[in-house]
Amino acid sequence: MRREHGPLSSEEKKRALLLTLCGPETFETVLALVAPKSRGQVPYDEIVQTLASHYHPRLSELYCRCKFQSGDQQPGEPIASYVAALRKLAAHCNFGVGASSAAEAAAESTTAAVSTALPLDILLRDRFVCGIRNELFQQRLFAERKLTFQKAFDFAERAESAALQQQSIKMKTENLEVRKTSRGKEGAKREQPTPRKARCYRCDGSHDPTFHLQGVRSDNCKGAGTDEGSCETAIVASAWDDCTAFLYAYDEKEGKCTPDLHYINASGTYEHLFDCVSTCNPGQGAPFCADPPFGACNETNIAQKEGMAYFYNITTQECQQYPLCEMELLNLEVNSHLALEYCERMCGGFNETNVYGTNTAEEGGS
Repeated sequence: MRREHGPLSSEEKKRALLLTLCGPETFETVLALVAPKSRGQVPYDEIVQTLASHYHPRLSELYCRCKFQSGDQQPGEPIASYVAALRKLAAHCNFGVGASSAAEAAAESTTAAVSTALPLDILLRDRFVCGIRNELFQQRLFAERKLTFQKAFDFAERAESAALQQQSIKMKTENLEVRKTSRGKEGAKREQPTPRKARCYRCDGSHDPTFHLQGVRSDNCKGAGTDEGSCETAIVASAWDDCTAFLYAYDEKEGKCTPDLHYINASGTYEHLFDCVSTCNPGQGAPFCADPPFGACNETNIAQKEGMAYFYNITTQECQQYPLCEMELLNLEVNSHLALEYCERMCGGFNETNVYGTNTAEEGGS
């Protein structure tokens, strides 16, 4: 095939090959898409791009981000599967990767699309922590400073694995006990069924939920509980043990009450920060509970609302709900909480008189 002024160029050959081999239906589609131009006026690359946009239109970025923000972990869904689902939802959201150096930041600034993109790692972390179903895992992640998505994922996966192993051991032990009790002597009268033991609503363990671990020692706990009301020692859990929770205890090293993972009802632990401070360190207070709601939306950024949160109103001494627009900056020392329970446990009981604590040094010198 030759034209009057010479042979076909490589681009013209590729275009001719494409239009010859694409089939009649695709050929008619090309003619319709490039109109009013003729097929000979449109370059090969433009035809390919036009067909790609027609058969595989780009998904709405806003729609994809809405789907991503609603991606909660499903009941029974493993941590690894949940993370894979989040990454799939984020694939078409045009999130950035976040520059880790000045050179990378300068390189990213050359592209407008990248410079305005949201950091993928931060958004994955926020969505993962907010969407995870296990409240104990979630509470522990809330307590972490400088938490990255990878650290959150690694911790949750390890905790999930430990919980599954523990559950497997429990089931084997319970099945063994059932087999032992079912064996009876021949001819013996049928015994009445043994009443089921109380189950702990906190950990599903075979013990009463009010069970106190005072004085208990185990492989995971080298110390023992102290007398009731003592602030010197708390039984700290080294893993997700049989019955643990996120509780407050007095930390002698830091000289204040701090949150950590402890055994339920262990001596020296408190469910509310106010109880720990009142008993162990009245001078500590909780100044952040008197701050205005952190990251609250206003008239200019209300469209960027990421959800609802709770803040402690020091005047009314109540936790109140408000729209949150700066979720990625949340930490344990700001007046913002993603659940009513967390707000009440951290700030409940403080008022305008005791929220700032007391200056013990000045009192001693007066």
